[in-house]
Amino acid sequence: MALISPDVVIQESGGMKTRDHYARHHLSGEIAFAKALTGVRSAQPVDSVSDG
Repeated sequence: MALISPDVVIQESGGMKTRDHYARHHLSGEIAFAKALTGVRSAQPVDSVSDG
C-alpha cells in the first residue's frame, strides 16, 4: 500500500472505492489470487520491418 496514493480513487465494478475500502475489502483477496498464479518467462522472437 506504500505505493498507492492516500487520495487514490479506485474504479471497480462500476463503483468508486477509496484507498481504505480497497485495503480492507479487496487487497487480501487480490494478493491471494496473484500468489496462486503460475507462469513461465520466456524469450519471444521479434522481427523488425522497415518500410523504407
